[in-house]
Amino acid sequence: MSKNLSVVQFIKKHAKLHDSNVTYDNSEYKWNIQKYPSKNPGLYFITVIVDNEIVILKVGKADGVKGINHRLSQYRSSGKNRAEGKGKNGKYDRTVITVHLAVQEVYKKYGKKVVMQLYTHEMPKLSVDYCGYSLESSHIRSLEKILSVQAKQEGHSMLLSGQD
Repeated sequence: MSKNLSVVQFIKKHAKLHDSNVTYDNSEYKWNIQKYPSKNPGLYFITVIVDNEIVILKVGKADGVKGINHRLSQYRSSGKNRAEGKGKNGKYDRTVITVHLAVQEVYKKYGKKVVMQLYTHEMPKLSVDYCGYSLESSHIRSLEKILSVQAKQEGHSMLLSGQD
């Protein structure tokens, strides 16, 4: 078995920079991220540059039917009503509030004018033979978990990650 790449090496070798000017709109509880052109599933990485080095804030997965496109559209949509309990169901959305609070921690550490980057790594579904049946298989969840844990072990802040 070969030695694993560091997560930054993985990003540099296998991911594509999608947006180098990612910011967060505090008043609307939403991200300013360019629309993603593909509905392929895969991973995304939110990073910040500190002293010319990539610091990873989040390793995320987008394994739904509409893939990375849909996941990033969720980031781009306003969460203000859901954060204020004025959403469709009239309840507060803890996810929106949790992300908002995590971004405040990013501001504390890297400054209010921090500009983040978003990298993507598309992962097509694989076809595997199982007991004579051809099955669709995806390794997105497994790789996301491995890279998230590894990034934390490598000392990245992972401030936007819900995992410990």
